[in-house]
Amino acid sequence: MSLISRAATFTGAALLSGGLIAAAPAATAAPAAAPAATSASPAAYGCTPVTSHPTISRGSAGPAVREAQCLLVHWGYSGYLGNPPVDGDFGTHTYNAVVAFQKGTNSEFHCGYAVDGIVGPDTWHALTHPGC
Repeated sequence: MSLISRAATFTGAALLSGGLIAAAPAATAAPAAAPAATSASPAAYGCTPVTSHPTISRGSAGPAVREAQCLLVHWGYSGYLGNPPVDGDFGTHTYNAVVAFQKGTNSEFHCGYAVDGIVGPDTWHALTHPGC
């Protein structure tokens, strides 16, 4: 404790004991707010998550395609997908939905990722991390 801090503490204590000022409650720092969610599990959106996110494009099929389609539905791109919207086949409808998502067509933000119709690392990140 510095000499100035000690003097201020002593002076404050002397004034308090003399009744010249009332003690104010000690200031306490507000608890730190929890960090905002930067990602969410696809399961939170009713999708069946896969253990890895491989690069997928036209002609791809399987669980990773189903997850991407499910996330596209969640983010409001079901109008671009066929019927049923989640079928596990990456065809023209899924390609169109991915391109629209990459352009930010149905959202108030655009992540600035390449618009190529391919779900690679950047697009997977955008699909699973709201707000880029």
